[in-house]
Amino acid sequence: MGAIRIRAAALVISEGHVLCADHHRDGIWAPPGGGVDPGETSAEAAVRELVEETGLAGAASRLVFVVENKFSVKGARLEEVGFYHLVAVEAALWEGMRIGSESHLRLRWLRLAGIGGEDLRPAVLKPHLNPLPDSPLHLINVD
Repeated sequence: MGAIRIRAAALVISEGHVLCADHHRDGIWAPPGGGVDPGETSAEAAVRELVEETGLAGAASRLVFVVENKFSVKGARLEEVGFYHLVAVEAALWEGMRIGSESHLRLRWLRLAGIGGEDLRPAVLKPHLNPLPDSPLHLINVD
């Protein structure tokens, strides 16, 4: 196993839905996010990744989850620590949403009421998205 990756993700929630991306076009959904760059805070990275992946600008309002995540992608075992920030966006979400510079992504609004039936990763987030916790929650996910 290699180095532990530091990841930041944007939780964009609107009208009972959470915005998610399918990064590998394999039907696995996750909040928009990616690696934290040197010198960048996790909140800054979450907002940057949101812009890159969706074209939506926003502001991180608070840290919601810290997730220790151990999982496999294409047979490789990976580990990351993810910081999930609630992000308020500056645009109407249901109109004019476009894909940012990462055009290989698929974007979708997942209904929070039916999130249990979706392939959302990390799966440990599912029971904690509706309602969101009042203070940051530490979760551990092992797939």
